[in-house]
Formats: sequence, C-alpha cells, structure tokens
Amino acid sequence: MFLNDDFINKEIQNILDKHRLNDLKRFVELSESLTFYNSHLAYLYIIFSTIGSFISMYSTGTDNSELLWMGLGISAVSQLLSMFEKVNNEELKQIQKSIKTIKEGTYIDIAGADGAPDKKKKKKQKQKQSAQVEVEGDKVGGLDAVSVVAQLPCNDDFLLITHNP
Repeated sequence: MFLNDDFINKEIQNILDKHRLNDLKRFVELSESLTFYNSHLAYLYIIFSTIGSFISMYSTGTDNSELLWMGLGISAVSQLLSMFEKVNNEELKQIQKSIKTIKEGTYIDIAGADGAPDKKKKKKQKQKQSAQVEVEGDKVGGLDAVSVVAQLPCNDDFLLITHNP
C-alpha cells in the first residue's frame, strides 16, 4: 500500500489540529487557575499588609520591640504575596498571548513551551529593576555638599529617593 501526499498531509494536519486543541484546553485551564489564585493573593496581600502595618504602628507607640519585629515579618510576607501575584500575572499574559495566537491560527508549538516568559526577557526585567544609586558632589559656600539619588524598584515603576545633607 502506497501513501499519497494528500493522505499524509491530512494526517499531519489532523495531528497538529489535535495538538493545538489540547494546548488550547491546557492554556484555558491554566488561565482560569491563575486568575482564581491571583484574586486570592491580592486579598491576602491587602490583609497581611494592613495587619503588618497596624502591628508595627501599635508596637512603635507602646515601645514593644518584639511586636515590632512581628509586624515587620508580617509585612515581609505580604510583599512575598505581592511578588507571587506579579509572577502569576506575567505568566497569565504569556498564556493569553498563546491563546490569542491559537485563535488567530498563527500558533507555533515549541516542545516544552508552557506559556512561561523566556529567560532573556526575565534577565532584562531583572536588570531594569536593579537599584541604581548616583552620588553627586558639589561645593556650596566652601563646604562639600553631597546629594544622593537612589532609584529603587517599586511595583511597576521606580521609587526615587533623594537625600541632601
């Protein structure tokens, strides 16, 4: 029995269509899960952040250092929750792009691809978020004046801190 090109092309197309459909189902399930868990992470972040701030403020007023450390620890946990939410949001964006390309018919499956951002993008984001510090020295009235400008990552933007002694 000889196989003709039409038969082979149809079989290949059936396999690819089946694989695209399986990927689409998997991406939709991942998207739903990430959306569900991100909403919970957001609420947990707000709760932990509020409790941590309240405990820290209360302990400062009552001069209780042990309570202060507990409040700072709870605030640190809230920041971790926020970071997990941001990572999930990045993965969700990649998954939504994959769903969109499947819908448009331009989806190309790469073995092992799960919708996660590639390593080069992650490295660029880390470099972008790294702290930058700039020190300027001036003479004002015969005295040395030093101004320090620190640019720290804060949410999606940078927090600019300046200090002029």
